[in-house]
Amino acid sequence: MSAQDDTAAPAAEIGFDDFLKVDVRVGTVVETAPYPEARRPALKLWVDFGDPIGIRKTSAQVTRHYDAEGLVGRQVAAVVNFPARQIGKFMSEILVLGFPDDEGEVVLIGPERPVPNGGRLYRPPAGARAGRRWGKHDGRRLHFGGHPSGTPRPDVLRQKAFDKTFAESAF
Repeated sequence: MSAQDDTAAPAAEIGFDDFLKVDVRVGTVVETAPYPEARRPALKLWVDFGDPIGIRKTSAQVTRHYDAEGLVGRQVAAVVNFPARQIGKFMSEILVLGFPDDEGEVVLIGPERPVPNGGRLYRPPAGARAGRRWGKHDGRRLHFGGHPSGTPRPDVLRQKAFDKTFAESAF
């Protein structure tokens, strides 16, 4: 992967519906192999996303920081709904995600602790509109009116907090 210019302006603005189309999931690397035919040093990866996605393959230019054996068992984030793409003699079915280090080499991203394979990147709920608020913040905690017990489940609080932060900061 070539060095990226991180000082460049952000990419063109996209619509909220465009963001919702990108399906980012977590999976576990179950197999790796060298890819000597690649133009730049790369590895072939097989990533298990669980049911219903299953195992998908990709090639990744990650040899600077990772070796084939060290990646097996590691959870990674990947876009699973791009069309398959021919990379040399290898058909890539997913796009494994990473950030460039200070030399432009890929540092993979994944969860900080184990999560179920196939888990989707948290995002606003279906049918949400940009700028819509899912809770009110009084500087101390989030309030959600109309909840029967007065206190939503912790997973609901986390999702709503994410939704609120995302809606206000990104759109």
